[in-house]
Amino acid sequence: MIGEELERIANNYHVSQDPKDKFIEDISQQYFCSWVQEKFSNNQYVCEMGYGEGNTARVLRHYFDEYTVIEGAASLVKKARCDSPNITVIETLFESFDPEKKFDLILALHVLEHVNEPIEILRLMRKWIKPEGEIVILVPNKNSIHRLLAKEMGMIENLDDLSPRDYLVGHQRVYDLKELKKDIDSAGFKVVNEAGFFLKPLPNSMMMEYDHELLIAMNSLSNVFPANLMANICLTIKSI
Repeated sequence: MIGEELERIANNYHVSQDPKDKFIEDISQQYFCSWVQEKFSNNQYVCEMGYGEGNTARVLRHYFDEYTVIEGAASLVKKARCDSPNITVIETLFESFDPEKKFDLILALHVLEHVNEPIEILRLMRKWIKPEGEIVILVPNKNSIHRLLAKEMGMIENLDDLSPRDYLVGHQRVYDLKELKKDIDSAGFKVVNEAGFFLKPLPNSMMMEYDHELLIAMNSLSNVFPANLMANICLTIKSI
């Protein structure tokens, strides 16, 4: 994904006030941050791939010893440096990134569905991570309950059909667990943990009036239901 496309996505979504469903995603990201803090030690050198809304960086930078964000959209680099002055923000495309030292943990949160060549990006991550380090991959799940219902109702023909919102945020694909594991295996990684997040029954557009407490509960149930039914699937991986 080239810089011009990253700026289009940033301007149309991340720094725009138009999308009214961001609060739904914000709640999901807040829950995910709690999960990260439970799973990983705080004395780590961490890299987050992409800044986006900045929700995860603003929370997790207080938890980890060193926090670096790599971001290709100049407008989001500027926003990140303003919002989070005590993190390191590097303006670069993933394909051009060459870290001075390797990381203990990489957070690739909603990255692989955006990039042109996900396996190549995964292989780049192998060069960035310490031998014993871990990478957290989070992607949208094409077998989510809300997609299954949409197909059953004839709203989409195939589970991997992309919606107007997918195109707005720059999605090129959605995954299921089998496809994600295949890409991870092709890049030379092994899976050490599997999880799913957000029990999502309907598209965001149909949940705009949902109470915040209900949305929080729908995220809190993430560890109750099978990962392959959640809105997002998550794998923690290590180099083989």
